[in-house]
Amino acid sequence: MAFITIHAKRGHAVTSGLFGLLLDAPVQLVDFDDEQNIRSFHALFKRDIYNRKRTEVIKLFSLILSPIFRSRVQDWMEKVDWLMMATAWLRAKMNWENCIPFDGDPFATWNPIIEEFPDGQRLVYMGDGENYVNRFDDDNPWVIQAKKELPRFTPKILFMLCTDDCDVDGNIGMVPSVQRLIARRDDYFEVNCYEYL
Repeated sequence: MAFITIHAKRGHAVTSGLFGLLLDAPVQLVDFDDEQNIRSFHALFKRDIYNRKRTEVIKLFSLILSPIFRSRVQDWMEKVDWLMMATAWLRAKMNWENCIPFDGDPFATWNPIIEEFPDGQRLVYMGDGENYVNRFDDDNPWVIQAKKELPRFTPKILFMLCTDDCDVDGNIGMVPSVQRLIARRDDYFEVNCYEYL
């Protein structure tokens, strides 16, 4: 999710204990919602005078520690979970190999049950932001089984320690961000529905 290099003096890093007692763990993965640990890394980052020049890292810490960050990531995780479930459902509906098979009507896994249009089309929406959203029926046996079998993930922030004396200008310690096109203001995926089911 994010990669931050912490430039710090060896003594400060040892005292913090964030990278192991002997600095034997120079790379740390921290859950996105572990605010206390992230604040500890931020405090270590702020101790080095040269880090004031790393404006992009300062902005990234501000973003990660902002009040809306956790809710936005949780919204994104819900959309990823929905997309994974919808993909598993589509694979099972088409009887692909290594899928979770249905015991009954595949369309009964949705709440509300998907309606068929007069021309035979069926649409499933992740959400249009206002009115219509298809959700999985959490009491359906297929949904229960799929939630057990599908992978779960927690976004992490990677912190890497650098004890070199890096007195440099610019934004060292940043991975260039990748620009993504967002179809709508609240949609994180290019695909918001499966058409012609």
